[in-house]
Amino acid sequence: MGIKIELSIFLPLSIVGIVFHASLALIMSCLSQNRAISNIFGFSLSMFFFFTSGSITPVTTLPKFMFKLSSFTPAYRLTYAIRNYQLNGVSIKSDFLYLLYLSIATFIVMLLLIRKEFSKK
Repeated sequence: MGIKIELSIFLPLSIVGIVFHASLALIMSCLSQNRAISNIFGFSLSMFFFFTSGSITPVTTLPKFMFKLSSFTPAYRLTYAIRNYQLNGVSIKSDFLYLLYLSIATFIVMLLLIRKEFSKK
């Protein structure tokens, strides 16, 4: 059995996921008043993404509104795209585009906040 995903499928999904999460982490750092608040907010968001990703627990066991919300989270879309490709041979194009646009938007917001943060000094 094992995991059999081509690098040309896995790498782009991984890169957009990394860009989104790194940008989001920097946004949280810029918006937080201090390191403790940033850590608490980051941990809370990480746990939210973890439980809504469907990688450990099925999202169908979540309350209905959380299940609907999870379908918009990047962690769920990444997991869903990889599973769907591996198990059913379904194209990752729509999930990849969603994640790409979300990553670009998050990256732009991060750049604007960092620029604002550094212009204060």
